[in-house]
Amino acid sequence: MVTVAREGKEPGQGVGSLDDGTMVVIQNGRRLINQTITAVVTSVIQTSAGRMIFAEPLGQDGRRGARSRGHDEASK
Repeated sequence: MVTVAREGKEPGQGVGSLDDGTMVVIQNGRRLINQTITAVVTSVIQTSAGRMIFAEPLGQDGRRGARSRGHDEASK
């Protein structure tokens, strides 16, 4: 799970980070800012600054890109 903290550079992206500081770019995640979501990793790249993960939100029904869980539902 990752918390979408801010907008990404590209339209529609959201950005969060893992506990170790790894940046996670969430496609179609802009609408999920300030929510903690479950995401599916689509690719991982190594940069000079560290690792960067690209992911898509996982919906409540288990499908990629579907409506994702917010803070309230994640704690159930």
